[in-house]
Amino acid sequence: MKAKKKIPAPLPEVFHRMVETSINAKGVFPHLAVWLDQDRKLCMGSLHLNQPHQVMGWVAATLASGAVELVYGLDRFARPGQGTTLGDLIAGAWFTGRDCKPFVIEYQHEPRIVKPIDWGNEFWSRSVGGELIQSGLIRQVAAEGGAA
Repeated sequence: MKAKKKIPAPLPEVFHRMVETSINAKGVFPHLAVWLDQDRKLCMGSLHLNQPHQVMGWVAATLASGAVELVYGLDRFARPGQGTTLGDLIAGAWFTGRDCKPFVIEYQHEPRIVKPIDWGNEFWSRSVGGELIQSGLIRQVAAEGGAA
């Protein structure tokens, strides 16, 4: 299911707003995605997929179908030593052309906290990057959290 609209803000900001409004006591599920189609129209989707490889397959198919930009995220939980301060987060990536940049958005349901997008979390950049490499969507994760 997708809705097409004019893009009101940069795509990562649109995605962040979607996360803010989608948090409930169980987290953020279905997983979220937002993309610009080949006509640069805004499309939004909810991904009723449970495994990362299923989401990667959807991302690959959506990019292959002509999406020129795409942001997706998976609801995850954090452990000590992962560079986070809250227990829950969305880990995902922003695709622009051939570039891909992993990110995390930490959140808490009660009291409501939604942190800004963190583009520099080393642990989650490697983790998301590894999933993207394994799926064939990228070749390597760049040193600064981006991917090639």
